[in-house]
Amino acid sequence: MRMPVASPNGLDRELAVNQRYQINDEAKRKIAAKAAELVVSNSTIIIDSGSTTHLLAQALADTGNVTVITNNLAAASTLAGIGSITLAISGGVYRNVSQSIHGHKAEEFFEGVYADIAFIGADGLDPKKGVTTFNEGYNVTQTMAKCAKTVVILADSSKLSRSGFNQVLLPEQIDMLITDNGISSEDVARFRSQGIHVVAV
Repeated sequence: MRMPVASPNGLDRELAVNQRYQINDEAKRKIAAKAAELVVSNSTIIIDSGSTTHLLAQALADTGNVTVITNNLAAASTLAGIGSITLAISGGVYRNVSQSIHGHKAEEFFEGVYADIAFIGADGLDPKKGVTTFNEGYNVTQTMAKCAKTVVILADSSKLSRSGFNQVLLPEQIDMLITDNGISSEDVARFRSQGIHVVAV
């Protein structure tokens, strides 16, 4: 069983978004770029909170004819004003640490949504536990996943050494994982045994 990384590195608790960019930043950019390749013209996508999902928004900035639905204010700020992108932002309660919107109003907003792909971030990731988090604002992510035809997790390999105390998504709710080459062949096999398509960049 994997154990959480010790607290001196700050990886056994929720980190502010600005801190997250400093961890595996190059890997996150590659993951975001690969995720952007999945987005086709005239599709509707959901972008969850997180640093890698924000980088996905940056990668999509030149993409046209896409509808983006998000609770990620950093992603929304990146995409705002781009005429070729239709942007829908949830209401709810703002969380400064994640620069995103959560709470009952946000969950209600996503309950009436349909999307082709939901791009979901993760604090922790495990083939048996699925996606976990350290914060209490995870209900909106669960609602997002139910709205989408395909659920894609964007998580660099450092997340495999973390295990949050709240379970967000079970393995069977995940269709694809995009991660970096730091993932071991053993972990790739474990995810694939759960029916999850793994892409390592």
